[in-house]
Amino acid sequence: MKSRMLVALVALIAVGAFFVGRSFSDDKKMEGMQMTEEQKAQYAEIMKYAMPDDHHKALEPFVGNWEVTAKNWMESGAAPNESKGTSESKWLLDGRYLQEVFASDMMGMPYNGFGLTGYDLIKKEYVSIWMDDMSTAPMFMHGQMDVGGKVMTTEGSYPDVTKNMKECSLRVVSKIVSNDQHTMEMFMIGDDGKEFKNMEITYTRTK
Repeated sequence: MKSRMLVALVALIAVGAFFVGRSFSDDKKMEGMQMTEEQKAQYAEIMKYAMPDDHHKALEPFVGNWEVTAKNWMESGAAPNESKGTSESKWLLDGRYLQEVFASDMMGMPYNGFGLTGYDLIKKEYVSIWMDDMSTAPMFMHGQMDVGGKVMTTEGSYPDVTKNMKECSLRVVSKIVSNDQHTMEMFMIGDDGKEFKNMEITYTRTK
């Protein structure tokens, strides 16, 4: 019985994936699929969480090619390291995820990063993953956009290799200044247990 249910579920998901972006109300297509009323109801429920919505559209100002200016503080009160670089952000999977490819330098060394950001309609929160050539451990974040749709705050954690892999929390605040500029600020916990700004990046659209 369990195996039959699993097969049915896989088939239902496959059908759903095939028809993503097509009209659920197209009776001829639905008849051709030979689905029961229960399966149609399940399919409709799947589609509720499959299509991007206004939460995804709120990320549109981040799309484009950017010149970046970055500041990095190793500890609270220290002088920042400054660098410049580039960033390219574009939509993937028909507007479900925003991909960023980042290239700069960090403390005189080349730095390259890759990130994905989207909105999880099931958990009702923004989610992101970041990977770069300074670590083999991806960073996962989750959070919300403010009511005005201009400030997104996400939180996550990472294992600090200098502190016996202690899990340390961090907070990222992304602000849409205009259609041609946005900023990203990262806050971490210092050795004194207090939060401090570790990084600030300004993105200016390339004309």
